[in-house]
Amino acid sequence: MIRSICGTWKYVYFVDFDKPMTKYLYHEIISDVEQIDMKVLGTTCDQAGENEGLRKSLGATTLKPWSQNPHDPSRKVFFFFDAVHVFKNTRNHMLDHSVTLENGMEINPKKEFKEIQSYCRANEISEGSFIKDIILDCKSSDRQNVGFMVSLLSTKMANLIRQHFPNDLAKLALADLCEKFHKGF
Repeated sequence: MIRSICGTWKYVYFVDFDKPMTKYLYHEIISDVEQIDMKVLGTTCDQAGENEGLRKSLGATTLKPWSQNPHDPSRKVFFFFDAVHVFKNTRNHMLDHSVTLENGMEINPKKEFKEIQSYCRANEISEGSFIKDIILDCKSSDRQNVGFMVSLLSTKMANLIRQHFPNDLAKLALADLCEKFHKGF
């Protein structure tokens, strides 16, 4: 998909679900787009293993997140992993594992979220009605639902926790984490 940085247009350029994105194909697509007087400034993808392999083959790193433009070697093409995928993967990790915070505190986010959900249901707290089972127990393709991630890692969740669990250190740490994700680090 080709998208404008400034405008709202987008154009499907290439579709092939069974073909891995290789360095050669990546360069070919960039060159094709550049030949019709469009400037490719960056590319984005999820963090699948094949895409990580593509990043490595291009020589892009965290310190040098670009490769040389194959059509115009005087320019760079920045290589980005889609931030939304990073957040969804973080949420999934938080639901699957305990988390150790910078201060050494270990919390089990799924357990804490479940307790918050149970408390809200038992006490008929309407502000917590957004905490649906599917958000906490999402499986398969539901784990890629952006709305589920946004509901969980949100200022709304952080505020709910702070209001109803002001003395629970684990939940307050979780509230801080949710707010950081919502607002950005």
